[in-house]
Amino acid sequence: MSIEKQKLYNEIETLPEELTNQVINFVEYLKLSYIDKEAPDSITIKSKKDLKEKLHNFLYY
Repeated sequence: MSIEKQKLYNEIETLPEELTNQVINFVEYLKLSYIDKEAPDSITIKSKKDLKEKLHNFLYY
């Protein structure tokens, strides 16, 4: 385990139980944010208009 992960683990161990779900939600948000940045433009939805265009292209081509 890296030093950073061990440090994170130690911090999590000292958290009050009430904060556990908030930390889990934040970690999931960070992971999704990273995945979204790495995803190709062809599968990333940037707006409603973009979604409509991609669905149209998928259905009619």
